[in-house]
Amino acid sequence: MRFQRIIDAVYHQPLAISLSGFETIDRILRPAIEGKRPEADLFGEDMPQMEIENGVAVIPVIGPLLQHASLLDKQCGATSYDDIQEDLEAAAARGDVRTVIFNFDSPGGQMAGGIELAEFIAEFQRETGIACYAWSGSQCCSAAYMLAVSCDQIFCSRTAMIGSIGCIIGFLDTSEAHKMAGLKPNVFTSGKYKGAGYPGTALTEDQSTNLQSLVDEAFGMFAQHVVAHRPEIEADSMQGQVMFGSVAVALGIADENVDTLEELLDFFQPEARD
Repeated sequence: MRFQRIIDAVYHQPLAISLSGFETIDRILRPAIEGKRPEADLFGEDMPQMEIENGVAVIPVIGPLLQHASLLDKQCGATSYDDIQEDLEAAAARGDVRTVIFNFDSPGGQMAGGIELAEFIAEFQRETGIACYAWSGSQCCSAAYMLAVSCDQIFCSRTAMIGSIGCIIGFLDTSEAHKMAGLKPNVFTSGKYKGAGYPGTALTEDQSTNLQSLVDEAFGMFAQHVVAHRPEIEADSMQGQVMFGSVAVALGIADENVDTLEELLDFFQPEARD
């Protein structure tokens, strides 16, 4: 019943629309009805999909990373952790894939689900014998880097933005603005941490401490995973800074500068040169 009105309007009533227009709507809507991944975004453009050629699977990791991302999230440019794992499992099930390359263009995303996928990638390589590599020609930051560090090697262009190893919770204190507008919020809670961040209120010291502890705990898991795979990375390089790919290689955050994905594929697909 979830899509009843939409289905009725699109498929059971006359539409004054061109064939190409109807095909675009159908292409966007049908995956949601059938519970599949979307093939097109909200503008009708092709969605990034895993591609496999000559035993090499290229998995796109694009935009904000979310756990259990919805259809709308994906059509707005996000990537679901679930889809990345499904792509890995599908690649392994084929039997002919020997290499996986993650193509990163992501600022990061949710901690929830991210560390679990990062650990899955590491375990996937051990169990299947399929080597995983990361590449980015644009950005591979925060949660995206947490996934990348699980791979055997990390490649990036010289000007890609890499790193941002850290966690954040943002809070905008609008209490003074509300006061100037003559607004006074009243918040009734069952505990001193409940209601933290309610619009128009300022955080108490206890609430601030609690939020900081969440950030610290999340970063502890993040940093532990990074160090487990790259023990040479120094603490000074994990202060949330973003750096060019050339600097990332110098600091051991990445392994080698490769300016294009095609150049990297050419290395892993020698058949393509024949």
